[in-house]
Amino acid sequence: MRQLLFFFSLTIFAFAALGQQKINYQAQGDAYLTHHDYDAAIKYYTKLIDSSGIEKSALPVILFHRAACYVALKHYGAAQLDYNAAILINPQYCDAYTERGVLFESFYFDPKRSSKDYYKAISLTSISDTKALSILYSDVAGDEFNMGNIDSALNLATIAIHFNPTNAIAYISRAGIYISLTAYTRAIDDLNLAINYYSGSDKKELSKWYCNRADTKTMNKQLKDAINDYSFAVKLDSNNCKAYWNRANAYYQHGDYQLAIKDYAVAINFQTFDKDYNSIYLSSLYDSKAKCEIGANLLDDAIKDELDAINVHKEIGKNYVDLGLAYTLKGDFEKAIHQSLISEQHISNTMATSYIYTLVANNQYMLKKYKKALAYCDTATFWNANDEDAYYYRAKVYLKMNNKEKAMSDFNTYIQLNNEKHTINYFFSLYYTGKGEDAINLLKQTILNTTDDVQVMRYYYNLACLYSLMNNVDEANKYLKLSIDKGYSKKYASVDMDLDNIRNTSDYKITVSSHK
Repeated sequence: MRQLLFFFSLTIFAFAALGQQKINYQAQGDAYLTHHDYDAAIKYYTKLIDSSGIEKSALPVILFHRAACYVALKHYGAAQLDYNAAILINPQYCDAYTERGVLFESFYFDPKRSSKDYYKAISLTSISDTKALSILYSDVAGDEFNMGNIDSALNLATIAIHFNPTNAIAYISRAGIYISLTAYTRAIDDLNLAINYYSGSDKKELSKWYCNRADTKTMNKQLKDAINDYSFAVKLDSNNCKAYWNRANAYYQHGDYQLAIKDYAVAINFQTFDKDYNSIYLSSLYDSKAKCEIGANLLDDAIKDELDAINVHKEIGKNYVDLGLAYTLKGDFEKAIHQSLISEQHISNTMATSYIYTLVANNQYMLKKYKKALAYCDTATFWNANDEDAYYYRAKVYLKMNNKEKAMSDFNTYIQLNNEKHTINYFFSLYYTGKGEDAINLLKQTILNTTDDVQVMRYYYNLACLYSLMNNVDEANKYLKLSIDKGYSKKYASVDMDLDNIRNTSDYKITVSSHK
């Protein structure tokens, strides 16, 4: 689709049947139109239209010009009436069909009516006017796409490119269709050509195109290339909020949490100073920034940003869940439970509901409230029978309640449901089902393959827990110290029952000594 184009033909028509005064009406109207004084232009065009003696053949052009003025002033109803009148007088007036189609498409959002006008304009356009035909086919392709006629839209966009292989807008249009079909590589190819054939001087517009290509590369898992495109989009337009926001998302997916945090902060600043900002968008930005801070183990910052997210928009359940997760990692289990349960009233998705109860169950377990933990695990599996973590935490509760048979059953269920085979809970499930050495070896191999320092810190901590459970005191203390030195929560470690076997050792006490 294209932006609204005004075909202002400002030639002064010398109509023999008009007097000098009437000719001046048009000349004055055209002059005001050239200088974008649309009210004045309408005034003189109206005088000319209302005057006696104007030739019927000249009237459609005057109506067309006045309609363009009405569109510029956002008087769309008046513009439509003038386009209608011009077409009624001259049913072969191609430009009137085209601009009325733009009006229906861009301002009434009525693809059915706009496509009808575009098809009529195509029928009135000479086959030799390939550039005009390319634009029209590109426009009607957008309408067919908006009506859900994907195959037709793709065919029409391809015809538009056939008529003019350098029509950048046609490539943009077809790229959008390919994206809807998840044909991301083809979409990227078209976006490459669109950028290559872009002939305008508007850096802001070109910035949007680079951002669109970056979005497509992100969807195609080409994160590094996407980040480069977002960076160029920002260079072209430093006020492109979407480029900062989406580059932050790409950084987050790539594990570059600190860079993501900076970009989210910039995007938040744009939203905060936008008088028409959408509170849902701003809340989402705070939440996304907080997730990166959780990833970077900046838990206090994460909590602050989640509280800001909730303050901006209190009806988004996942903000409470993520706040609960931050409190969990920090070792504030009561607060984690409180925030997680608040989210319940704002979430209707069954999988999300199950996750909430699983998170609450884990916190109840850490507080040694096993009956409550068991009840929340049961509720989680009620909402989602495939919630693997609910089975894992229920298995741990069963162990504390001396029901080993049920515990082993749940650990094995977790192993069957888990597809990743390298999660922390998977490693521990292996240990509890008698494969402790396998768990240790897999976790160590995972550490070797991990470049994210924060994730390595968490792996060290869980390796310490595994060694503690296996009564390998020296190794447990070694890895616990490594994790604490890298910033793991001492408060969490001080209550984690997995470390009970090393709690009374001097090395443990030295490592956690600064915790109050």
